[in-house]
Amino acid sequence: MKADQSTLDVLNQVAEERGNQLGEWGSQEHAPSIWLTILMEEAGEAAKALLEGEPEKYRHELVQVAAVAVAAIECPDSAHENCCERGPVRRLPKRITMLREGFPEWCPLPKPEEVPG
Repeated sequence: MKADQSTLDVLNQVAEERGNQLGEWGSQEHAPSIWLTILMEEAGEAAKALLEGEPEKYRHELVQVAAVAVAAIECPDSAHENCCERGPVRRLPKRITMLREGFPEWCPLPKPEEVPG
């Protein structure tokens, strides 16, 4: 069964957002644990928009969630060694380092100084 036009329109929006992410963050090759952290951060933004009664922002955030999921899927497909890393995170991507600032101490994100260089 083929996808209907509505589905194709949404997938095109996700592809456009994926392009925006590449423009902003560049190519990202992260371990699965980092991808899930980024994905959950985006999902949290969608939840916040929903709870604040902002349907347009909620939809926009869901498109970002889908685009991050696509990036996470693309990573191991690229066969880059960091994408399937099983050991400790060797470096935090700039995005996660930026997110970490101002988080409460109980937050599970590691502090940059806690990550082995």
